[in-house]
Amino acid sequence: MRKIAMLNQKGGVGKTTSVVNIAAALAQSGAKVAVADFDPQAHLTIHLGVEPDSVQSGAYEVLTSGADFDHSLIEVRPNLFLLGANIHLVGAESELVSVVGREIIFREAIAKSQHNFDFLIIDCPPSLGLLTLNALAAVDEVIIPLQPHFLALQGLGKLLQTVQLVSQRINPQLKVSGVLLCMFDSRISLSEEVKNDIDKFLQAAKTTDLPWNSAQVIPVYVRRNIKLAEAPSYGKTVFEYEPECNGSKDYQQIADFLRNGSAINPSRDSNGAGNLAPGPVPGDLRKNFMFNIGNLKIVPNAGLFIIAGPCVIETEEICLDIASRLIDISKKTSVPAIFKASFDKANRSSIESFRGPGMEKGLAILDKVRKTFSLPILTDVHEVAQVAPTAKVVDCLQIPAFLCRQTDLLAECGRTGKPINVKKGQFMSPEEMKNAVDKIRSTGNDKIMLTDRGTFFGYNRLVNDMTCIPLMQKFGCPVVFDATHSTQRPGGLGNASAGCPEMAPILAKAAVAAGADALFLEVHTDPKKAKSDAAAVMPIEWLEKLLADCKKIYEIVHI
Repeated sequence: MRKIAMLNQKGGVGKTTSVVNIAAALAQSGAKVAVADFDPQAHLTIHLGVEPDSVQSGAYEVLTSGADFDHSLIEVRPNLFLLGANIHLVGAESELVSVVGREIIFREAIAKSQHNFDFLIIDCPPSLGLLTLNALAAVDEVIIPLQPHFLALQGLGKLLQTVQLVSQRINPQLKVSGVLLCMFDSRISLSEEVKNDIDKFLQAAKTTDLPWNSAQVIPVYVRRNIKLAEAPSYGKTVFEYEPECNGSKDYQQIADFLRNGSAINPSRDSNGAGNLAPGPVPGDLRKNFMFNIGNLKIVPNAGLFIIAGPCVIETEEICLDIASRLIDISKKTSVPAIFKASFDKANRSSIESFRGPGMEKGLAILDKVRKTFSLPILTDVHEVAQVAPTAKVVDCLQIPAFLCRQTDLLAECGRTGKPINVKKGQFMSPEEMKNAVDKIRSTGNDKIMLTDRGTFFGYNRLVNDMTCIPLMQKFGCPVVFDATHSTQRPGGLGNASAGCPEMAPILAKAAVAAGADALFLEVHTDPKKAKSDAAAVMPIEWLEKLLADCKKIYEIVHI
């Protein structure tokens, strides 16, 4: 168990906000986390939606009455447990002043815990009294949240002296692991100056035996964000209150940093937020991302998901049948699904090819699928005029591979604010896809996925290069692998594309092993009767076993 004290004797620096949201992000990622409220103001308790007056046994009782730590915990979210505070904590220090061993009471209490926590994070009070000493005696590391202001630096020396004293006399294992810059604004030169001063100070300690000789400025800076200030009044974490705000993105990255240990080549965007390399991508190329597609949260390493459905909308009945089966398979395999189908296949090989029901009828069918099954919906758009009406119905817009360079189409999709899946053209290198990403990001939309579907390279067929996956992940986007169209032989049937669906499972497994975040699979209840891409579409009966196999591979690669 990693035991961390969030410490600063100055109030209002983002200490409680950081404890709540880092803990919430860790818990959402599957870690088992306990947080302890050592501040008599009980702000941590309130922030997590618990009334201090309702805390019958909390930090005060554990410290002064020998209450059992485990029995005093409240499970406030899945995987997230709170040792709350109430008004009685105000008197704890005066009650303990004459108690022998008063500085190590909490350390002894948590030593008896039967919970297998991954993290314990203590929200220390804005003082350096006995409550703080108990926290420092119990943990292994200290994180110091700090505003990038000149006066904040003045208190840092006193705080570090306290840590050094505790390290010398009570807890030799105690180290300062990091300084977390909160309310950071890169537009103000003072922010950068303070950061540089802290860097120099910590660098000077590298060759000493001081408790902060291995500390660093955490390479993600929490940007000023009003949503972080509003969330506590609703008793919510920032992820619950506004999951797509800058505060959510920053704290998700900080949690990833704590979970994975280090950041490789962190960079900052225009507002000063760091981008980490948290995942298992070869060469540490990956950056972070976080957004929702319908009810599905898209974050690094959170689990495999799929985009699946028929190539084209044939009938409402077929779409509802496939969606129903997709839901069942998703539940059995615990692999979330996004339903896909096209209302108009504008790039068919032949004028005689079936294109679909058209936008109006097609969107009505997709809307019924979404409302019937609460499935996120994805469909492709081919023209600027299709974008706005389609965005009103679906959860994710898709740019077809042959249109991945169309600036007006990319920008119009970006302006909707919807997530966008851009398929890599077979004529494009993975490096060139950054241009498509930049075109969308120029509209302020960062909810972007990239899909690889093979590359033209002789043999009259698509050849798959799995290095495309990590190379495109470096753009800060989840990368999907299209296992269906990667088996195609364009024009192989003269007036239609040929395919080899039995190869799709092999390619899908290889892609997941290479680090793919998701799979794109076209499935049908009767592939031979499919009106589009019948030679490539996969029988839906194959899907459950394939996902079970791919999930195992994903867990080996990512966990």
